[in-house]
Amino acid sequence: MKIGEKICELRKERNLSQEQLSQELNVTRQTISNWELGQTSPDIYQAIEISKIFNITLDEFVDNNVKDILVEKVNKTEKIASETMKNIKILFIIIICFLVTFLIINLSILLKKIKDDNYEQALQQSYQQYRASLNTKKFLGTINGNECKMEISYDKEFRVDGTHFNLISGDKSTVEEFNRFYDKAKSYTNDSRKMIEFIKQYFIDNDGECHEI
Repeated sequence: MKIGEKICELRKERNLSQEQLSQELNVTRQTISNWELGQTSPDIYQAIEISKIFNITLDEFVDNNVKDILVEKVNKTEKIASETMKNIKILFIIIICFLVTFLIINLSILLKKIKDDNYEQALQQSYQQYRASLNTKKFLGTINGNECKMEISYDKEFRVDGTHFNLISGDKSTVEEFNRFYDKAKSYTNDSRKMIEFIKQYFIDNDGECHEI
């Protein structure tokens, strides 16, 4: 029998109302009602007073309900502890998964950066080696006192890699003529030998001079 039912039974056996019992225990009538309905329970001191009022032992009053309450509380505590541990384990797994994912992503980024850096370094080294393998010839051409400095870079297959033509002086017509000459020279980019031959011949044909510097 539950404590609330026990109180109700003892009270009725003594022909006491809830109000009368509440006065003897110095509590409100609502408190007695809550006890009997099982919504709340008396504390240990109130249980002792109730035992005295009804002239029974505390064990008879609680009818082993204290033990049941304690067992219930222990079970609830164990259940809460179990659920807490379960939640902690889940949280721990989530954190581990997050850390592993974070490490994998960052490791991938790091490896990609290393790969890109190595590729960029290899590319630069290859380009430097290519530039070092190029041949360069410089010329100074003169026509009617107008000087033109020219530089031609080409690879081992005589393909032109770069050209630089610089007219030192000249009027508008000279500049226009030089631009036509430059455009014509650039048509020989597949063979630097033909470009150099064209340049030298151009200055000879225009009563000028051209020599390598």
